[in-house]
Amino acid sequence: MLPRSTLIVRGIEKSLTLYRDSIGMTLIYDQIIQRNGKEIRLIFLKTTEDLVGVLGLVDYEYSNPDAEVKKNLSVKKALHLKIRFSCLILAT
Repeated sequence: MLPRSTLIVRGIEKSLTLYRDSIGMTLIYDQIIQRNGKEIRLIFLKTTEDLVGVLGLVDYEYSNPDAEVKKNLSVKKALHLKIRFSCLILAT
């Protein structure tokens, strides 16, 4: 069982498209949160499978594409997580 996982993403729109449109997850929450003068976008998606919980996507600098936090994320690791999670969903 996978109760809930949250992925930190650079491009939340592309991630949303992947999980909602390609994998078929349902969007259940989408909010832009203001914190310390920054916009954080938080999205939750759900599958129809009971064994797979909610997937969270978070972009800590939603309105700032050049933010340092986005530069420090490892694209290779993030892609690996997406592929592994996608395989888990497709295998269930």
